Amino acid sequence: MTSKRDYYIRFSIITLSMLLCNSCNKSIKGDSIEDALTKMVQKFPQLPKSKWRQSDIYKPVRTVIIEPDKIQVKLCTTNDSFPNCNEIIVITNSVGKSRAIPFPANFYRSYWNFQLDELSGGNSEFHTTFNNEFRNTMDSLGLNDTLGTSYGVLNEMFLSLLHFEMVRLSDSDEIRTCYGFNEGDIFSENEDSSRIRLNKTWDTISKIICPSPSFNDYTRVFLDRENHRIYEIDFKRKAYKYWGDFEIKTYRLGSVAPPPIMM
Repeated sequence: MTSKRDYYIRFSIITLSMLLCNSCNKSIKGDSIEDALTKMVQKFPQLPKSKWRQSDIYKPVRTVIIEPDKIQVKLCTTNDSFPNCNEIIVITNSVGKSRAIPFPANFYRSYWNFQLDELSGGNSEFHTTFNNEFRNTMDSLGLNDTLGTSYGVLNEMFLSLLHFEMVRLSDSDEIRTCYGFNEGDIFSENEDSSRIRLNKTWDTISKIICPSPSFNDYTRVFLDRENHRIYEIDFKRKAYKYWGDFEIKTYRLGSVAPPPIMM
């Protein structure tokens, strides 16, 4: 026969379990993709924002699932109602916690923190960098460990999700080419200064592509043709146990052309 004491103990256990489950569900709900997008547009008010659900304007384009931990990396872009495409990367860890990272145009030069770049102008309202946002996201999601998980996420994001290419020594002519394109701002570049920048860019990254054999597995250089950018993964300490200690350096390709004259 069940005593009152046993009844109260069972009741207390059940009540506590329900409270813990409810707390857990709230925590997961607060870290959903929708919440990640909402936090992102609140942090970066210059990005397009919906009055209702942010997922109404940021639509998924591609998704990559990284095994065996089921880490999800998703590319989202604004829909056709916006004149300019705004890309967002959403990363979700194995327990469903998500964070969003802006992936804007080169116009936001301070965000990209372009190396060897002295061009003035552009937009500086982000007050952070892509490198910082990626590293903070890895920390928040518990992926910045000594096993190289954060680099594995970055590698899959660049190659599988965004379709970047590994830079080779045979890419010299293409990267040095001073082609022009318009970025939608009022600033343009002198062709001579552009060539100097591009030559310095190649001189810098060509030394990274083929380092000494002992360092070969720790530095990577990626080519983003669509956005006219190069990304260098600069490992701070050349040892396997420090694969999580790296910096993303970005270089701008091409040359900003003056905007077309309207007749």
